[in-house]
Amino acid sequence: MPEVGHELSEQLTVIVVPHTHWDRAWYLTFEQFRIRLVRLMNKLIDLLKSNERFKCFVLDGQTVVIEDYLEICPEREAEIKELVSSGRLLIGPWYVLPDEFLVSAEALVRNLMLGHKIASRMGGVMKVGYIPDPFGHIAQLPQILRGFGIDSAIFMRGVGDEGEELGSEFLWEGMDGKSEVLAVHQIGGYCNAVHLGYVRTEDGFRVDCEAGLRRTIELVERLRKYATTTVLLFNNGCDHVEPQPELPDIVDYINQHWNEGKLIIGSFYDYLKLVRERCTQLKRYRGEFRGSRYQYLLSGVLSSRMPIKQANENAQLLLERYVEPVCAISWLTCKRPYPSGHIWYAWRTLMKNHPHDDICGCSIDQVHREDMHRYSLVEQVGRTLLNDALLELCSHIDARSVMPQGCEKAFVVFNTLPWKRTELISVKLPKDAKGAFVDANGKVLAASRFKVGDEAEWLVKVDEIPPFGYTTVYFVRGSTGKRAISDINVGSNFIENEYYRVSVNRNGTLEILSKADGKVYSGLLLFEDAEDAGDEYDYSPIEETHVVTTENEVAKVRVRSIGAVAAEMLIRVDWRLPCQLREDRKARSTRTCLLPITTTVRLCSGSPRIDFTTQVDNRIKDHRLRVVFPTGINSDYVTVEGHFCILKRPLRMPSGEGWAQKPSPTNHQGKFIELTDGKSAFALINHGLPEYEVRKTENGCVIYLTLLRCVGWLSRGDLLTRPGHAGPAIQTPEAQCLGTHTFRYAVITHSGNWLDSLVQRYAHEHSVYVLVSEWKGRGETRLPHSMSFLSVEPPCGFVTAMKKCEWRDSFIVRFYNSDEKPQVITIRPFQKPKEAWLTNLNEERVEGGKLSINEDGSIPIECAPYEIKTVELVF
Repeated sequence: MPEVGHELSEQLTVIVVPHTHWDRAWYLTFEQFRIRLVRLMNKLIDLLKSNERFKCFVLDGQTVVIEDYLEICPEREAEIKELVSSGRLLIGPWYVLPDEFLVSAEALVRNLMLGHKIASRMGGVMKVGYIPDPFGHIAQLPQILRGFGIDSAIFMRGVGDEGEELGSEFLWEGMDGKSEVLAVHQIGGYCNAVHLGYVRTEDGFRVDCEAGLRRTIELVERLRKYATTTVLLFNNGCDHVEPQPELPDIVDYINQHWNEGKLIIGSFYDYLKLVRERCTQLKRYRGEFRGSRYQYLLSGVLSSRMPIKQANENAQLLLERYVEPVCAISWLTCKRPYPSGHIWYAWRTLMKNHPHDDICGCSIDQVHREDMHRYSLVEQVGRTLLNDALLELCSHIDARSVMPQGCEKAFVVFNTLPWKRTELISVKLPKDAKGAFVDANGKVLAASRFKVGDEAEWLVKVDEIPPFGYTTVYFVRGSTGKRAISDINVGSNFIENEYYRVSVNRNGTLEILSKADGKVYSGLLLFEDAEDAGDEYDYSPIEETHVVTTENEVAKVRVRSIGAVAAEMLIRVDWRLPCQLREDRKARSTRTCLLPITTTVRLCSGSPRIDFTTQVDNRIKDHRLRVVFPTGINSDYVTVEGHFCILKRPLRMPSGEGWAQKPSPTNHQGKFIELTDGKSAFALINHGLPEYEVRKTENGCVIYLTLLRCVGWLSRGDLLTRPGHAGPAIQTPEAQCLGTHTFRYAVITHSGNWLDSLVQRYAHEHSVYVLVSEWKGRGETRLPHSMSFLSVEPPCGFVTAMKKCEWRDSFIVRFYNSDEKPQVITIRPFQKPKEAWLTNLNEERVEGGKLSINEDGSIPIECAPYEIKTVELVF
């Protein structure tokens, strides 16, 4: 194998891949861009049909553009199918090119699944992991791609100093250590050969083959510095660029006048085939790509337009954790038709918000208004499907056989997570109702009347709700003579349960005593505000930055007990801050505006989690608001939930010397991050708040959780954190995020490791509420008063999907081993399956994938660290 940058003796082969990169919406709306798409597609179809020398065209790796086009020009579908079938037009494998970090792991799977469905229907899937422009790449992308039979990844952004050693071609391993893809780093970008042989004129472009020859020589010299073979990749296209009809003639001219190699118009298949033939040994890499040595990473998109991130989180959870599993079990047990069409409509609508210009919040205001409308559509469809399926299930539950005397109402409590849990539920009763809540065994449940209006709202602690299952709770009139024992205690400035004593300071910050190890955490819940002179892509301070905190504020505090079930603190800080940047953007304004912040801190009986709900009435522009948690823990790394994996990120940042953009201290998180010194651990949980920062100080590590980042420009060229523009300079006043916002997050402290302390489970319970339906006693009773449909143990077997199989009448369970060690994961369904199979991520059975089923119906499965398993159960 030649070394990276080695002078290559063989003649060069340059594969020129004609393509376009299609942002559906960005600095124009979707409909405005679609007019340009129709024009491009009409020209492209005519060009491919009329010129055999123009061998092929790559339609950006996504199939949504085919849908968008055919909605306007359905009469051309047959022509597209013919071109796809013959390999002239390459489409897929994605539905949309997604941002990988800001969407869920399951959304990425559905994206590839839908892309495959559409491309197959049109004539064939481009089995290349082409994903050129997302802002970094997740560590498990290789394993996800291999789950769809894709053995390559072609991308531009995210590589740091490791790129100097890896070169432009290397083997990228998944976190399981078994999945790998041939990775191609487009070091010069996915537009490196755009308009090859064209020169710009006042009217557009004209052909200049000599200019094309000079460009080829320059580009070859840049690419061969990193090439590991004698094969180079020219990407002949860019954002919204139409195909070059003269390209075959330009390539012929260059080949006649260039002696070092040959240009060939071809596809990514052609390029990858030659790379594999000419280099049998490549360097290896395992992990994510969050660097910016060669291209901007634009990490500020993690916090731009935070309401979009929150809405996306809610929509994904609705489909993944509620609609799919509940509709599947209703189909399986009640023979209710599975609403596949409606569910795919919801997914398709949701995924149209997953391109980076949408979910990242870096487009014009109108684009994001349309995003929010799509989230509303997903909510409407999802809630209706869920409610219908719950009603069907409830109608078949036998709650009457164990109903206690004097029962006034019965409630069915559904847990859609595949492990046993204890939760508070909220139920409404007549305001004069007096009595007690009991379970099916007659045990009195801790309960308290919470709010009283036209009806009384009660909070009830329901113990040990079955894994992916339900239990029944009864309200009995009168007194049972029994009272639940509680660990809840309150004082004038503290709340307490068996795990914590939480005290509030004068400024609204907290002192938390962790009873497990006696450690005291001080100064938590401090708010920090700084100017943001950046844009939708990146945060930027000013030269003389002005960072303030609530350390010297005076908070208003109210403490309340909710009977035996919970206790709350309400902490309000009325904070006066500079209203915006000055007009010259060199300082914050002298005029101040009020920023009211109200935080509810809740402790629930028996829960190791401290829950926070913060409401902010944002009246400030050009700023970043964060909540701060000094942990006092010394560590060199932070544990972070990723996509199908748990990551350990070092806290030491690279120098960034010579990088296109200096590295940012902020980063992405899934549901939680955790710091530990081996004795004590501090976990911060979030709901739809993907950006964090950890700073090392003399007093230990400090966590910063971003709540809002408010800016007024799509792109600016005067940032301190980025040299130049990242997009067009368009004002985006709605990106200032004025108005009222609600943020939910939580804290768990513990000793030992996060896995043994069930941090991941508690983090997901924070977001996935149990469902409560009043039992009406209708229908044929097929189901008992309490049952589990499915459980997966041990806790490292983390389930991400439960749904009906796409291709057969069977049930799909997907999980991954979140432990860094191999484990045996056991699935326990509610009845013994007839068969169990391993499938790939596209739910196609794998060769030799039939699984052994124990007599009790359980299915043990061996899993490598971070290995994803998809299991099909046939009942």
